[in-house]
Amino acid sequence: MKVDLHLHSKFSNHPSEWFLKKIGASESYTEPEYIYETAIKRGMTFVTITDHNKIDGALYLTKKYPDKCFISVEATAYFPEDGCKVHILIYNITEEQFKEIDILRKNIYKLRDYIKANNLAYSVAHATYSVNGTLKSENVEKLILLFDIFEIINGGRGEKSNKNFENFLKSLTQEDLNKLYQKHKIDTFSPTPWIKGFTGGSDDHAGLFIGKTYTYCEDNGYGSIDYFIDSLKKKKTTAHGRYNDYQGFTFAIYKIAYDFTKQNKSISESFLNDINQYLFEEKKYGFKDWFKIKRLKKNKKDKKIKALIGEFLEEIRYETDIEKKLNIFYDKISLITNEFILLVVKALKKDLKKGKFYNFFRDISTAITGIFLCSPFLSSLNIMFENNNILDSIIKELDKKELFENKRVLWFTDTIGDLNGVSITLKKIAEKSLEYNKNLAIVCSLTDKSKLKDLPMNVINIDYLEKFDLPYYEDYQLKVLPILDVLKKIYDYQPEEIYISTPGTVGLIGLLFGKILNLKTTGIYHTDFSMQAKEISENDASLINMTESYTKWFFEKLDIIKVPTNEYISLLEKRGFDKSKLKIFTRAIDTNLFYYKKREKQESIRFLYAGRVSQDKNLDFLIDVFNKIEKENCELNIVGDGPYLNELKEKNKSNKKIKFLGKVEYNELPDIYNNSDIFLFPSITDTFGMVVLEAQSCGLPAIVSDIGGPKEIIIDRETGFIAKANDINSWIEKINQLINIYYTDNYEKMCIASKELVLNKFSWDRVMRDIFN
Repeated sequence: MKVDLHLHSKFSNHPSEWFLKKIGASESYTEPEYIYETAIKRGMTFVTITDHNKIDGALYLTKKYPDKCFISVEATAYFPEDGCKVHILIYNITEEQFKEIDILRKNIYKLRDYIKANNLAYSVAHATYSVNGTLKSENVEKLILLFDIFEIINGGRGEKSNKNFENFLKSLTQEDLNKLYQKHKIDTFSPTPWIKGFTGGSDDHAGLFIGKTYTYCEDNGYGSIDYFIDSLKKKKTTAHGRYNDYQGFTFAIYKIAYDFTKQNKSISESFLNDINQYLFEEKKYGFKDWFKIKRLKKNKKDKKIKALIGEFLEEIRYETDIEKKLNIFYDKISLITNEFILLVVKALKKDLKKGKFYNFFRDISTAITGIFLCSPFLSSLNIMFENNNILDSIIKELDKKELFENKRVLWFTDTIGDLNGVSITLKKIAEKSLEYNKNLAIVCSLTDKSKLKDLPMNVINIDYLEKFDLPYYEDYQLKVLPILDVLKKIYDYQPEEIYISTPGTVGLIGLLFGKILNLKTTGIYHTDFSMQAKEISENDASLINMTESYTKWFFEKLDIIKVPTNEYISLLEKRGFDKSKLKIFTRAIDTNLFYYKKREKQESIRFLYAGRVSQDKNLDFLIDVFNKIEKENCELNIVGDGPYLNELKEKNKSNKKIKFLGKVEYNELPDIYNNSDIFLFPSITDTFGMVVLEAQSCGLPAIVSDIGGPKEIIIDRETGFIAKANDINSWIEKINQLINIYYTDNYEKMCIASKELVLNKFSWDRVMRDIFN
């Protein structure tokens, strides 16, 4: 037996969606007769309607089809202590019982007692969805005590929220219910309240998904409504069928709005109404329709948007399945939105290049149509995930850690596949999450897609629409992304937590969807962009202030800010960041790759710098220090690429002791570290300094500045030295001390101590626990 136990007809007329309220539409326009015919056609054994606090539709069907239908209602009940609304589905009732229910529903405790006293079949609908914005975890705990039967597949909600609640209910034990009873002192519905019964229903309002989600029980030859209802009461039913997604939710709203326009005769016919007819009513194509399509498709490139509409109308010509129609529609809406975005971006780039700043607002106004097309999908996603975390505190209170073990993390970054510290760290995190069997994917937008072949399989690349070069950072680019394409990929992954590594456009997309999905968002403060701006721009106050203001705004929007070192926690606190959000970001390194090899001592001391070659790395200062060292036999190797490389090479081309090795493949770096004697890293803008960790892992003693994160990697005088930032005398002193140690047995001890430090403090086990705990 199959029954869709959650259906709405035209008698549900109080919408909760803001858009339907705004236009004055009803909640549903579906005729009871259509519900019956569609449900039977889709294999339902019996049919019932659960309108909000009304039984008119169900009563009509029951009188016309008494052997196939029964009266039901979705009663809006209230917790009297806080006014929280919940929906209780009550089945197979009489008209007299409905009158009693309609009075008692004002107090959920009295309603529950009435249901129990009269042995009525029921189910708590979408228990973790806040009907009026007041639902808290305490309300859900009380529902678990008050009732035994719950809707675990609500066809109006997403798969993740349904599944999370189902898994939670199935994990309940007698001990859990005892704990909740001690907290709330509410009598349970039955002697075995930890064993729950389950139902499913489409929660359809638009007539689109009737019978696609349903409750099932074995027939056993009885074939009667009474037998089905009895199975429901005895917790012998199961839930099956379709979960909703943001596309289905959006199109349901579209369909109700379209039904509203048909009811409202004052609204004139339009081409948009024609599209809705093709989409929702299987309208037959006539000569006029084909003429329209042909004319639309003939548009030239500059009118591509109209051509896409023509393609859509042609593609749905023979399609009768509503879900396939909606997928076609979504794909075309996505392409049309991209076209609007491209129009705006190209106009902006052109006007800004010519200095026509007064055209900015005209360009932005063109974007409004694209935003309008996206907004229904974004708002639907927000509604579906509005109460995404309602179960978290209950799960923690009942100590159900196993329900968190497979947490899904989506990590956003504007850089990966490059040789900077952020990219290398993220690539290793992606690789290790696969090795540790963790659910983590990294979202990026690569300029060079050939890099994908060298990245782990859990990297999700988004094709960008347009890109911008950043001033001072020739190899960093901002990408304009296709918003609906990104939305689909994010939704398909079903993330439970968002991590963001960079505050660029990809990071902004992560922040946007973190807020829309109501997910915990964690930002990683890899790079001090304000300090970089200061070094690169030679103290351009306006650029520094703008960079600091934007960076601070971005990170303040996040729930947690993870910082590589305690040094940076103190620095950011002084710069006005919220200290309660600042946590340490645990780092690690592949110690099998970055191995230690005992060095053969030579007459010539081999100094090494590795990293990005840019002005903010303080390389001019490093070369000044090197040139003042009073030792004939020494050389400085500079490894890395960057915007300052050519200029630096040109400035020092006469110095034969300085060699620029350029970009080196990542797996070749250990040999370079092991063929060097002292690592020098003068940067004061690094929040961590991954190259310092790599050097230490290879047992290479390092000298670093006393400003920034690298000083927390080494142990002063044990694995290297900390020199005063930008103080030539201090750096020369520390270098000479390390040169003196080089010629003694203490140098080998320092090398071994460096390697041991990394092994003990920077393990991947700690990183994985930090992310997934």
